[in-house]
Amino acid sequence: MRLTVRNFSLWELHIRLYVQGLRLSGVLDGYMPHTDDTATDKEKADWEASNAHVRLWIFPSVDSDITLSLWGFYTAHDMWQHLQCIHSQTNATRKFELETTDNTKISVIYPPS
Repeated sequence: MRLTVRNFSLWELHIRLYVQGLRLSGVLDGYMPHTDDTATDKEKADWEASNAHVRLWIFPSVDSDITLSLWGFYTAHDMWQHLQCIHSQTNATRKFELETTDNTKISVIYPPS
């Protein structure tokens, strides 16, 4: 599944389940600190490899126009936060526009996908 401007919620679920199944959720959610002074060299190397794997799964799973916005991020966690931020704004805007069209209240399945 590829992330487009319309399917973030479903794409997010797919990526989360995949990463969780590989026991790498901590990398995505930012819970595996790579700069901790108490971390051993092996722990830091393991984190680097895990971060690279998750980033490599994210890049090909998004449309090319979205990929360009991710190039500046070093961690999978930062990429994830960026995608959540830009797509939650899009979803909130769509919900507002649908609810205010012609001054009528429209039932909306939120978030749109």
